[in-house]
Amino acid sequence: MSRLPRNALAMMLLVAAVFVTMTARADELKRVLAFGDSLTWGAQPAKHGKLKRLPVSGRWPGAMQAALGKDYAVTEEGLNGRTVDVPDGKPQPPNGESLDGSAALPGILARGEPFDIVVIMLGSNDVNPQYDRTPARIAEGMDKLVRMVKDMHGGVTTFDTSPKVLIVAPPPLAVPAVANDAVVAAVDKSRQLAQAYAAVAAKEHVEFFDAGAVIQTDGVDGVHLSRGSQQALGRAIAEKVRAMSK
Repeated sequence: MSRLPRNALAMMLLVAAVFVTMTARADELKRVLAFGDSLTWGAQPAKHGKLKRLPVSGRWPGAMQAALGKDYAVTEEGLNGRTVDVPDGKPQPPNGESLDGSAALPGILARGEPFDIVVIMLGSNDVNPQYDRTPARIAEGMDKLVRMVKDMHGGVTTFDTSPKVLIVAPPPLAVPAVANDAVVAAVDKSRQLAQAYAAVAAKEHVEFFDAGAVIQTDGVDGVHLSRGSQQALGRAIAEKVRAMSK
């Protein structure tokens, strides 16, 4: 019996691997990654002191999980201070965890693969005056994150298609009672992120959601969200995720 050419054998193995992967995924849960900063981590609004964390049910990823139900599995990846792609400065962030979203995302995707949908909500920290970034530059960083997800092709060890992406523009910051020009400028930048992110979504052919359309930044610190707003946001994003799953 003649031997199969090497390229033909390789193709057969590839087809078999794809079939096995698709069959294995058919009965699995829809897996969703929530990637963000302290809004995703669930920081309780506070004017002073160390940030405390809301319970799972009071954070938007947890509320999204509850709304989506047992057919979905949501992975929370929120980190206080995370930016879209601002390089880490010195001293290094605590515990060696990079605050640069573009540096952290590839490892998170690899560890949790495969994902069906990746939800990215970042930008609130990038408007900080110390970073001196325009909404357009922040949007360029978001574009970089989207392309990272699209280019992973399902994961390091799978043959799935790349996850779908949902860009979420965070709600604009609130102007505090006492604010200098730098703070007012940061708030203004945060108001422009939705339009800039919508343009990125259109360019990359991914989904977009404006959190500011359903909630407002109502924390006493002008940055974080109350439990009620977190839960409302989670339910709203769940509707979008469910529609993307069809």
